[in-house]
Amino acid sequence: MATAANAQFKDKGKTINDLCGHKIFATVEGDLNKDGINDVFFAAKDLDGSEGPAYYAFYFGEKNGGYTLIKHHYDMPLSKNAKITINDKGILRIQNDLDNGNCDIFLFRYQNNGFYLIGGKKDRHKTEHYDFSHNFSTKKKIKTTGEGKNATTETTTMGELPPLKFGWFPLNWDMLDYIFDDELNAESKTVMGIFRLLQSKEYMHWAFCDYEQGGINPEGKNGEYSCFCDYTGGSYWVYEKLIFTKKSDTVWDIEYYSEGGERVYEEYTDEDGETYSGLNNEEADDSSTESFSFEDGVFVFG
Repeated sequence: MATAANAQFKDKGKTINDLCGHKIFATVEGDLNKDGINDVFFAAKDLDGSEGPAYYAFYFGEKNGGYTLIKHHYDMPLSKNAKITINDKGILRIQNDLDNGNCDIFLFRYQNNGFYLIGGKKDRHKTEHYDFSHNFSTKKKIKTTGEGKNATTETTTMGELPPLKFGWFPLNWDMLDYIFDDELNAESKTVMGIFRLLQSKEYMHWAFCDYEQGGINPEGKNGEYSCFCDYTGGSYWVYEKLIFTKKSDTVWDIEYYSEGGERVYEEYTDEDGETYSGLNNEEADDSSTESFSFEDGVFVFG
């Protein structure tokens, strides 16, 4: 697995320019904690305008001037066309514009000493003529189908929700269907958020990163959950498994196991003496185990 780079956010600074040494993708100001003083949100990138990782930081403004780091999160993918704003109510709005003309919108608010997702929109009108609007405060989800005066709406109530904190899930609504799965409890949905983050970062084999593959729903008990991928195709096979162990409300230990090998043709003779060739999996010629942790939005390795 690759590790995230150090985003070099400073703990304090007298001016905005003092706070981050990386290339700044977006800097937005607004009163996030409603104390009458402007705060700052950074999205910094190592890459020059392409799709890829971004590093985020929240700073609160101080009464006597300057800024103090409140929270940072590393390596959450951000669209190259993203738009980020803070409105006069202190709501942080992140809009990921997709290449096909659709967009994902996420709304965050500072509450309960953290930055939480309070709503957003999955807008697919450009290609599929529908959108989903989400309000996590009221637990209402509204689907709008069609355009203009011919549009229709349908409202549903969401089930049990996990703590949707900034940095605990990718900014991609297509990867967040688990939130609305009533068969999963809140803790299982938390595991799925961490799992989706690992997928979005492409830390694993592509068959595991493709969330349409099998093995994506966590099963577990007593604070231990697992997700797995068992893929066979072409000339090779791979089996991967993640075990999540809850240490506290904000910390999870993760064990990642992977093995794989080539598939070979072998000759077989049936009971009638006919000979034919068939594919067979050899024993694993490559395997690895790695342990790391997820600590309130940040993966910690080694």
